[in-house]
Amino acid sequence: GGAGDVSVETLDVDDANPSAAGEIHFRRDRLTFTVFGAGVGIDESSTARSAFSAGNIAVAQGAPIDTELDYVNAHAAVGYRVWNWPPAAQSDRWQGPAYADSVVTIGFGVVAGARLHWMDIEIRSGGASASGDGVFVQPIIGARIELELTRAFSIDLGPDAGWWPGDSSGSTSVSVMVGFQWRPWENVGFQIGFRQMFFDLRDEDELEYDGSIGGLMAAVVLRF
Repeated sequence: GGAGDVSVETLDVDDANPSAAGEIHFRRDRLTFTVFGAGVGIDESSTARSAFSAGNIAVAQGAPIDTELDYVNAHAAVGYRVWNWPPAAQSDRWQGPAYADSVVTIGFGVVAGARLHWMDIEIRSGGASASGDGVFVQPIIGARIELELTRAFSIDLGPDAGWWPGDSSGSTSVSVMVGFQWRPWENVGFQIGFRQMFFDLRDEDELEYDGSIGGLMAAVVLRF
C-alpha cells in the first residue's frame, strides 16, 4: 500500500528456507486429477542493505528492519494423456511400469486448472510499519511428460503457465518441475528434483510483487 519499492535482497529475506508441500494425484484411465499446495513463512530481523521507501515509511541504509512474509501457493488441475509409447492399453491394476509389455514407457499429457497465490508482508522500522496482502487466482495450462526407464526408476517433467488480466490488479506465473523417482517397493517411492516458479502479483491498492520462488525438493511417494 502507498508508494515505494524494495528488493528481497535489501530486506535480507532471500536466504534458503525449508518449506512444506504436498501433492495428490488421482488417476482414472487417461485422466489425472491433481491438487497441490505449498507454503513458506519468513520472520527476519536485519539491517537495510540500502535505503528504500515502502508504504508510508522511509528507511535509511543500515537501519534495523523487521520483516514478516507469508506466502501460499496452491493449484487444482485436470490432466489428459494424449500420447503414450508403446501404444498399449494400461492395465486396470498398476504393476510397476505403465505397460506390462515394455520396460521403457513414455507418456505425454496436457493439463488445465486454476492456481491460487496468497501473500502477506509487513515491514517494521523505527516504530513505523508498512504492510500489504492479497489473494490472486488465475487459470493455468501446462503439460506433463512421464518417462519410466525401469520398473523402479522414472522421470517427470511438468511446465505450466497462468495469467489473469487486470488494469489495477492481476497476476502472471510460469512454473516448471522436474523430478527423479526411485521406487524400491511396489507402492512406495522416493523423489528428488527441482521446482521453480516466476510470478508477478499486482494489486495497486495493497501489494505488488515481482520475483520467483523455488529450489530443491525431496518427497516420499505413496501409490494406491
